[in-house]
Amino acid sequence: MAAAASSFALVVAVMATSVGASSFLKQLEKGAVEGALLSELMGQKNSARIRDIEAELRPMYASLPQSQHGTLEPSTVRYALHRYFVKKHSWYVRGLDPAGGSLASSPDASIMKDRAPSYILGLFTEHLGGQGFGIHELAVFAATLSDLIRTEAAAGVEDVFAAMKLDIEDQLTRSQADQVAKHVLVATFFPDVTAVNPEELAKLEAAIREMVPDWDATEMWAQDFGQSYDLAVQSRRNPFAEHMFSFEEVIDFVRDLSHHYGSFQNLECHTLKQRLVEMEHQGTGRIPLSRFYAKSLEENDFAFSESEDFLRILGALDETGSGKSVIISNYILSKANCLTASGFFALCCSSECEDLLAHVEEQIGHPEATPAHRRSCLRFVL
Repeated sequence: MAAAASSFALVVAVMATSVGASSFLKQLEKGAVEGALLSELMGQKNSARIRDIEAELRPMYASLPQSQHGTLEPSTVRYALHRYFVKKHSWYVRGLDPAGGSLASSPDASIMKDRAPSYILGLFTEHLGGQGFGIHELAVFAATLSDLIRTEAAAGVEDVFAAMKLDIEDQLTRSQADQVAKHVLVATFFPDVTAVNPEELAKLEAAIREMVPDWDATEMWAQDFGQSYDLAVQSRRNPFAEHMFSFEEVIDFVRDLSHHYGSFQNLECHTLKQRLVEMEHQGTGRIPLSRFYAKSLEENDFAFSESEDFLRILGALDETGSGKSVIISNYILSKANCLTASGFFALCCSSECEDLLAHVEEQIGHPEATPAHRRSCLRFVL
């Protein structure tokens, strides 16, 4: 996957000549961020959506270190939201790292999308007067980011409509809607290249098919997902007439596709893990570097061909023993195995420790654990 990602970058560079330079800036108007936050803050304290997010966050929230006000500090907020989106959608949202800064005082009218979380954090901090985040504010923060990501998805669908010479007021047949969804899925691999014509999109698909061996499986998954989606909404449609799809319906479908694609993509991570474990040295969780490279030569593909310097940068190279080796867990979870699916987030391999950590948090429900809790959790892990 890592080698394929670098090959994708080459194709993007070639295709970029047909796209305006502004698409590479991934800028977001501050007014849009503030509007999304305001819409979630105004009159939605008891909304079902916010309550659902609060319920999802509550076990983790209760286990996190809290201030004297019983609230979360900014760095903890980033950590909590990072884990929330990873667990829910396999989204690694840019800017949700503890080292991120705030852009609340920036005078520019626009911000980079990967700085949106810091900007929202700054707005919230000002709004709360430094009292920290309660679970409601944390849920509103998550909902605001989700709104911005949905707005970006809508813009991507609109770009595809324009490329297909469709108007957003048009009613689409199932075939046309499928074609839009397919183009959006292709654009997931090339988020900087969306507003292109069908011929260029066909070139992108051909490039993906050549670089991604299981692209046919991806297409099949998307088709199956579309059929499942239709079944789920069938009761709301007229059974005696062909259903025509509006622009909003296509956006809703693309949103759901995006929400579930991370889970499908993670299947490739499991395949990658299996291949790596087959090369593991005596249960150490490491692979001798010579064996790692030999696998690439045997299979004559791009996999396992990263240089030592690159592996070192990823934190996947162990140089402490008598010979160099690759750390399996660090390699799988490295950014080299991420797919840049949006200006806001990337799809990366999920940590298998997350479910264990979530169980421990649910059982303890507090930042500190008693010895009895520790023994109980240890039995579960073992």
